[in-house]
Amino acid sequence: ATVKIVDNSGNVLASGPVVVGGTTLNIGKYHFPLAATINVYDSNNSVIASSPANMYGGDVFSVTAGGASTALPPTGLAATTVSSSQINLSWTAPTDNGGSPLTGYKIERSVSGGAFAVIVANTGSTATTFSNTGLQSSTTYTYRVSAINGIGTSSPSNTASATTNTSTTAPSPPTSLTATTISQSQINLSWSAPANNGGSAITGYKIERSSGGAFAVIVANTGSTATTFSNTGLAPSTTYTYRVSAINGIGTSSPSNTASATTNTQAHTIKKTSSGLVASDPLNNETKSQQELQSNPRYWTYGGDAPAFNATYDFFKDTQGLHIGIKAHSDGAWAGFYAVSPNTNAPLFHAVLTEPVRTVPQNVFYENGLYVQTTQPVVNYVTCFADTSSSGTVWAIVSTTGDANQSTQFNVLWVDTTPNQSLTRDCTIITNGNNYLKVYMDGVMVYTNSTLNLQMPPPFNAFLEPQSSYSGQLLRGTYLDYYVASDESIKVTNLPSGAARVDLTDASGAVLSSGSITGGTATLDVGKYHFPLAANIKVYDSGNAIIASSPASIVGGDVYSVS
Repeated sequence: ATVKIVDNSGNVLASGPVVVGGTTLNIGKYHFPLAATINVYDSNNSVIASSPANMYGGDVFSVTAGGASTALPPTGLAATTVSSSQINLSWTAPTDNGGSPLTGYKIERSVSGGAFAVIVANTGSTATTFSNTGLQSSTTYTYRVSAINGIGTSSPSNTASATTNTSTTAPSPPTSLTATTISQSQINLSWSAPANNGGSAITGYKIERSSGGAFAVIVANTGSTATTFSNTGLAPSTTYTYRVSAINGIGTSSPSNTASATTNTQAHTIKKTSSGLVASDPLNNETKSQQELQSNPRYWTYGGDAPAFNATYDFFKDTQGLHIGIKAHSDGAWAGFYAVSPNTNAPLFHAVLTEPVRTVPQNVFYENGLYVQTTQPVVNYVTCFADTSSSGTVWAIVSTTGDANQSTQFNVLWVDTTPNQSLTRDCTIITNGNNYLKVYMDGVMVYTNSTLNLQMPPPFNAFLEPQSSYSGQLLRGTYLDYYVASDESIKVTNLPSGAARVDLTDASGAVLSSGSITGGTATLDVGKYHFPLAANIKVYDSGNAIIASSPASIVGGDVYSVS
């Protein structure tokens, strides 16, 4: 019925009706040779003959019967909804390729019953699946597919339709949130599920809480569709405000209304009855020259063997801390200078120590540390110190025994062998001077032993001291944050009969230390923490309800009483 010349994209370049077995097509406007395909169509607009050709004006082509032809249509076309914006197609290849291998498929689509339009002129592949993306939600799409071989394009397949899903969004907020006080440490919440889940099932709820400041998330996702929640472990006599957001597969809703409740007043109070702080000097709270410190040393006494060995030394305070400098008279000739504390029977000593350099020349050394020494007339001590040589700086824990003039035996208890160690370390030494020693470095316990033979009975002195055998430079050790405490633990006494345990928690509720109760008293280890430790003391009954709670500024050796 019709003959058309089409380009590779399927665009019609020329067309003419068949009259008395032939037709004439005008191609004069094109450049010769014209590379195109000649398609012959029947009255149903199906291709009955097709051939590529390089054409010139005046060419004559003849159609003969037999040989290759267009393929039969694909079969079994199916359309499957995947989402609000995607439909997947699948079909079966033609049972007859027309004697010419398939090279691809043409895909047409109709939207909501409209006319078909080509969405893919040629897939360029023999794959029999296709994903149509970027679609509108809640819309019906109808498809048909035609097979393409070297002769032309087949008639269309059966049609297949599918409707995209309704578009999904985050849910609307929960409603009717209420907060109900249960006890001095518990508030219960309840709310109603969102009126609109956004087209996606609710999977959980986010719960936020405020106790006077900004809201903070206490549950990121309940992982449940339950609309109640019990908030436990709260402080007594405290007002808490809540809000809840719904979560679905798309996202999180805006928050609900807010609801507030105030926990009951606790029946018991906690008070500090004695402090464990024995001495404290931040060492960076004043600027004093050496002359000023010598004339008014206050807590510290300054001394050492540097003057006797003609070694250079100095010391002063500024906002960086206490600085004590030493330079040996000659290489290899050890000398030191120190600040020494008054006598104390306390077992816990703390300071932050800074080494001035990472290396010194070969065959000389520089040391800098916190030393805890017996006041007996022997040089017996334990130390947390840094040792710097030509190989670098290492930190170590050492105990020594000696005579009245010097140490004669050194016991290396722990050495940090990691490379490129920090030149500043936070050190806590805990000892009874007899058999027990525990050392924390930067809040981490690096050594503990209860079977030593230290031979350094209390009372003790604490020394902040650099020592050097290097004569090339005055090197200053720096010291900060010195304190002494009467114990590494605190005690909570006079606990009521219903008490089961005592916890120390930080501001976020994390447990820092916990102690069981014996004879109405709980003992909690706090030695690894920096003092004063800001924490909450919480007393729980056997049902895990708080029966007493109080914020505290804690130092090892503190004693608290519950009333």
